[in-house]
Amino acid sequence: MFVVSLSALALAFGNPYSMKWPLKCPLYMITGLQCPFCGTQRMAHELLRLRFFDAWRLNAGLLLSLPYFLVLLIGALFPAAAETRVARWCQRDVVVLAVMFYFVVWGILRNVI
Repeated sequence: MFVVSLSALALAFGNPYSMKWPLKCPLYMITGLQCPFCGTQRMAHELLRLRFFDAWRLNAGLLLSLPYFLVLLIGALFPAAAETRVARWCQRDVVVLAVMFYFVVWGILRNVI
């Protein structure tokens, strides 16, 4: 939890556009193609500054999937929340496979469009 808080502070007050510390995507560096997670750090920076349009512009596919990942995170942090109907649904194999398929399609679409 401490690491997540520290990372959020670094993203909120740091500037991933000009700083050297944000990780660079190896796929993008080698091929010039964006993976489904390219722009995540900059998107998180914009979300923490409540700039939703800019976050959408940087990685719309990941932004749409954030509620799913928030349910998983809350379920992992709080065992009682993991027993809710929504959390159990998010952990079903078919849902996990659907999310994986979604990211494959998003990775292709963001390079085609």
